[in-house]
Amino acid sequence: MTVVIGLMTTPVPGGEAEHNAATNYLWPDAVETTKKHRAHLLVAVLGGGHKALEIGTLWVKIVAACCKQDNALGVYACGTVFEPKYYLAASQAIRQGELPIYNWVYFGLYTTDAGTSAYTYGLKPFGKDEMEVLNTQARPSDLRDYLFDLAYYVLSEDVRLNEGETIGFSEEQKLPIIRSESAVMDGMTLKIGYPEDYSSH
Repeated sequence: MTVVIGLMTTPVPGGEAEHNAATNYLWPDAVETTKKHRAHLLVAVLGGGHKALEIGTLWVKIVAACCKQDNALGVYACGTVFEPKYYLAASQAIRQGELPIYNWVYFGLYTTDAGTSAYTYGLKPFGKDEMEVLNTQARPSDLRDYLFDLAYYVLSEDVRLNEGETIGFSEEQKLPIIRSESAVMDGMTLKIGYPEDYSSH
């Protein structure tokens, strides 16, 4: 594989990074910190026939190394801006023989009058549909964990979920899968049913 790191001596154009930093509910200072950046690195891995998971793992290692620079303010990826220490901590999954899902996928959360919803941003580069779980009565942390489990399953087992099928964490569980326009993003996503007893898992 070939790694390309390019130093751009200007901020990310059009205030794009600052705008997307607002989605990071885990980092209260994301927008203010991102506004301070004066340059950015572009990091790419050219796969040369390697599998997507191998390419993605090397990419995380390289970006995590970049996070150790004194002047690194954030990582703009997956439609948000991650705090460097968060990104580094999440990358430790690789050392434990696990997939660095939290580096690859951002799990967005929001609440409306209809309930709490969540979405993934980051599955598409792996050839998978992004997923959403809509209008649940779940705790946000349970909902995020549920989507994490689904994303880990889809990527680790190279599974393709299809419209009209069901998925479950037991023989009896049959949660519907619907493919339709996203509620929050451009394009189509898979809407996955939520097991209301999930918090007990």
